Amino acid sequence: MYNSERGFDMEDKCTGKAPHRIVVEDRHSIHISGVGEVESFDEQTVSLYTEMGMLNLKGTGLHINTFNVNNGELSVEGELEALFYTHDGGRKAGFLSRLFK
Repeated sequence: MYNSERGFDMEDKCTGKAPHRIVVEDRHSIHISGVGEVESFDEQTVSLYTEMGMLNLKGTGLHINTFNVNNGELSVEGELEALFYTHDGGRKAGFLSRLFK
């Protein structure tokens, strides 16, 4: 369970998923581990949930090469302009809160 003061409790760390890492090669190839779910994507934005919170990739010509749901690894190609985390602590918003954005 996520706790805003302590981060993730030990039981969440022992889920067997890969640690959260981001490797960017020449601003064109991005490899991310610790991905739980891809929320949305298009050629300009990829939004995903990671072990460390919501992560957004911004760029041009972005496309997902591979996403392995079993081990949480994602590979994206395209011209990366920015990547940033939001302050949701890795928790997904409920259906109603997303509906009334």
